[in-house]
Amino acid sequence: MTVGPTPRRAVEAEPVDYRVLPLRFTAASVDQMDAIWRALGMRSRTDFVRTAIDAYVRSLASAPTPGAAADTGAAAPR
Repeated sequence: MTVGPTPRRAVEAEPVDYRVLPLRFTAASVDQMDAIWRALGMRSRTDFVRTAIDAYVRSLASAPTPGAAADTGAAAPR
């Protein structure tokens, strides 16, 4: 029987800096996301959200003007 914290294996790769972001979605958006990520065979909603945000950020980075992000017409959830 182990007592106390479980020792973790050392990882030899460079440490990754993570930041946690609080995100809020409407129930309807979550229902749509769930249907999509399941249909695509993805592992989870979180995997879908990470992939979608990464793709969107990459598309903005390749946009011709810095103001392109403001022209999307998407309203930010509150």
